Formats: sequence, C-alpha cells, structure tokens
Amino acid sequence: MVPHEYHDFLIGSSQASAALIGLLFVAVSLAPDRVFGAEASARHRAQALSAFTALANAFFTSMAGLIPDVNMGAVAIVAAAVSLVQTASLLFLWPRWREQARLGRAVFLLLVSAGVYAAELYAGVKYLGKVTDEGPIPVLFMCVLVMFFVGLSRAWELMGAADNAGLIMQIRRRLAPDRDRMERTEGQGT
Repeated sequence: MVPHEYHDFLIGSSQASAALIGLLFVAVSLAPDRVFGAEASARHRAQALSAFTALANAFFTSMAGLIPDVNMGAVAIVAAAVSLVQTASLLFLWPRWREQARLGRAVFLLLVSAGVYAAELYAGVKYLGKVTDEGPIPVLFMCVLVMFFVGLSRAWELMGAADNAGLIMQIRRRLAPDRDRMERTEGQGT
C-alpha cells in the first residue's frame, strides 16, 4: 500500500510514461529497420531496448501504486527482475559495441540502468511484507525518476541526438568553420 501523499506523483508518472512509450513506438516505427533490421546497429538496438525497459518499468510501477492495497514490494521485485534481465540481454551486443567503437558509453549506461534496477529490487525486498514501513517508498519512487532519465536519454540518443552531442559540441562545430576561415585569411595576409 502506497501512502496517499504519493498519489499525484503516481498519476503523473503513469501518464507521462505511457505518453513517452507511445512516442518511442512512433519513433521506432518511422525507421524500424534501423533498430530491428538485419543491418541494425547494436547501438540503436541497445538504445531502443534500454529506453523501452526504463519507461515500461516506470509505467507499471506507477500504475501498480495506484491500485489500493497492492504490495509495492512485490511489484518492485517483479519489475526490477524483468528490467535486470532485459538489461543483461544487452550484453549479447557487447561484441558489436566493440566493433562500432561505442564500448565506453554503452558500458556506462548499462551500469547506470543495472544500478537503478538493483536499487529498485533492494527497495522492493525491504518493503515486501512491511506495508506499514514507508522507508523504501521514497527510494522506489526516486528509482522511477531515474528511470525517466535513462529512458528519455536513451530515446533522445535513438533519435540521433547523441551524434550531435551537447550544446558545447554544437557550438564548437558552428565556430569551427569560422575559425578555419579566419586562420586561412590570416595565413593569406602574411
């Protein structure tokens, strides 16, 4: 049973995760061969699977929390176990990550995902059978927030944003042609 003060969080979280899962489906359906085709890159498969796993976990955890008298410990254990298995399945892409020179970032995000699901599993075990102990609930819902971060960042990468990097990289790219032109101009003047 979830304390009433988390009700609004759970409603917002379930609605947001459902909408984001729908948008992820649309994004993948626009170019399904890029993610699931025979020539799909390991990076795109990992991004799609990781985003879906995180958002689906947030969705089911939030929806279950809205059910009266549900044992959130059991929900968290099942959701975390499924998510950990899905995340572990990404290890089968390891050889392809190495080929595509994406090993560092892939391992980092794999560890972050595994860490949040392990924390969710821990909170679930702590909460299991102790419906009056509210201690693990904030940990569980912080895990849900991190799942949103993981899901959104992986979906953003899937859309191609990782190739464009962040604001600093975009600024450098925009300034680089000007800098090159200035250097050529200065070189011609001497």
